Order: sequence, then C-alpha cells, then structure tokens
Amino acid sequence: MRKLRAIALKEFKQVLRDPLSLTMLLGLPAFMLVLYGYAISFDVEHVPLAVQDRSPGAAGRAVVDALVASRQFDVTAVLPVDADLAQVFTRHRARAVLVVPESFGRDLAAGREGRLQFLVDGTDANTASALLTNLNATLERLNATARVEALGPAAGGEAGIALAPRVWYNPELRSSHFLVPGLIGFIMMLTAVLSTALSVVREKERGTMEQLRVAPLRPVQLIVGKTLPYLGVSLLATVIILVAARLLFGVAVRGSYFDLLIATLVYLFGALGWGLLVSTLADSQAAAFQIGIITSMLPAMFLSGFVFPIRNMPPALELVSHVVPARYYLVVLRGIILKGTGLGPYWRQMAGLCIYAVVVLGLASARLSRREA
Repeated sequence: MRKLRAIALKEFKQVLRDPLSLTMLLGLPAFMLVLYGYAISFDVEHVPLAVQDRSPGAAGRAVVDALVASRQFDVTAVLPVDADLAQVFTRHRARAVLVVPESFGRDLAAGREGRLQFLVDGTDANTASALLTNLNATLERLNATARVEALGPAAGGEAGIALAPRVWYNPELRSSHFLVPGLIGFIMMLTAVLSTALSVVREKERGTMEQLRVAPLRPVQLIVGKTLPYLGVSLLATVIILVAARLLFGVAVRGSYFDLLIATLVYLFGALGWGLLVSTLADSQAAAFQIGIITSMLPAMFLSGFVFPIRNMPPALELVSHVVPARYYLVVLRGIILKGTGLGPYWRQMAGLCIYAVVVLGLASARLSRREA
C-alpha cells in the first residue's frame, strides 16, 4: 500500500505540474457538455421562408400566418410575381419558398381544392424532410379548424388546401448529398490543422527548430515553406474525397472546378495558418494534438452547420460560430457541388474565409517573430 500510495502521489503531483493537461481533464467535459447540450438540436424551427403570393385577398395571408404561428418558419422575403425563384436559393435568402397561385382564393371560395406550391432547398435532406412533414401537419390542422373559414365559405369542406411540394437540388432527399460536402470541410480542417501543428512541434522536440530560427529566413518565408507541402497534401486529399464521393455516393460536382479550387485554397490557407498558430502555443506533440482537436474538430462539427442548423443555436453560440471558417466554407461548398452556382452569390462567405486566413496567418507570423527575437 505504501508503494501504491507513493506512485499515486507522484502522479498527482505530475498532473498539478502540467496545468494544460489539468485544464483539459477538468474543463473539457464541462465544455463538451455545454457545447453538445446547446448546439445539438433536432428541432426544425425558424426556417427562412420566402413567399410569392399571387392570389388577391386574405386566403394566402391566412396560410402564411398559420405557418409563422407554428414557429417553423420566419418570413424573410416577400417576392414579386416575376421573381426568379432559383435566385432565392442560390443567394441563400431562404430555405423554402411558398407560392400561392392566382386561383387559390377563388378555388377555396367555390368549394374546390386550393393548391399551394412549396419549394424546398434539398441540400439539407434532414431539414427538407422534416419541413415537408411539419408543413403537411400544419395544413391538416388548418383544414380541420375554424381558421379555414376565413379562407372562404366552402374552405372547411372536404376540398380544403392541398400541397404540391417540390424539392430542389436533391429531390430524392438523400442524406449523403448533405453529409458528403460537410465531411469534406470537416476532414480538411482537421487534417490541415493537425498535420501543420504536429510537424512544427515535432521539430521543436527534436531541436531542429532552433536551426531554422538561426538560418537567414524571415518569418514569412518560414511560414510559406512550412505550409506549402501540407497545402499540396490537403489538396490531394480533397481530390481523393471528391472522387470517392462520386464513385461511392453519387455526389457529383455540378459547378465549376475552378471555383471549387479557389474556395478550397482560401479555406486551407486559414486551416494551415491555424495549425501554425497552435504550434506556437504548444511545446509537445500531445499538447498540440489536444489543442488542435478542441479548436478545429469540435467547432467544425458542431458550430458550422455541418450536422445541426446554426439558426437553432442560442444567440451566444451563434455569435461564436461567426469565427468558425467551416461555417462559411460549407455554404460555398454545397452551393458549388449541389446547386452548380459560382462564387458570386457567396461573396460574403468568401470574404469571411479571406479575413480568417489573413488574421490567423498574421498572428502566427507575429508569434514566430517574437519567439525569434
């Protein structure tokens, strides 16, 4: 027992002498509980909805009011009659479009079936499927309650309101079309950050980093030289993932490969810059791995919209998600791969990626310069 107590006491002291590991052991469970508890939500609420009401009178407005009252939708755009509905999705103005035909009010008033067209962005298969299910349930309740009477004298009859849904970009609602682009962004962030951070810290542990510091190299040259090989490896990994996605899951790139390359390069520069910044904060590969995992894998998984919608998160986490580059990259990636759009509609997301890359590379360069001094 004395030997056992001595070993346990030694290990306890060792843990206390390593504040980083102690912080990981105590803080990581609480951090993951808060992150998972608030970020993970399967509820479909407050989906951006665009409305194109071609029917005169109160019939269409009553339907829209019922949808908004269900908390499933927020009307973000009221479209004119001649609006291009495809631009609503490509410019990310809404995730669904409700089209009320001209004859909707007349059909209900005459006791005929009033048909509505509902267009859904199918790039998020889970959300699109839940939307169609919830919308049908809402219309059934609307048909069965006295609120339908406001739509016409015969609206409460057997005809009622009928829905004609149409899913764009992913009509089969295959989840792979939603998950594969997200996996590309997730894997690229994780591999780029860890490969760069571990390579630099490995040189610290072996003592070769000191030789690089005394060499006639400026920090910018050192950063570029360290990142270029891993940039090439990451691009090759991207090609392999795209080929595998095409062969195994049938996910083809509908847009321009050049646009995809530009977006991926900017994203990878930011990820590699973050890996370099992590390497300046850690003195061992274990510490670099832990920091890299927490700061790259968890945000890219839970705060980017990869699996769980950002709009369902609390305002604090939604604010934090603005500094997660995967949030912007996934929007661009899904637009190019699934919708076939270019970079034009996503200039805000590209600007966010550029700002992130410049900031992290600047911070990494400044810390390397300070260490060199």
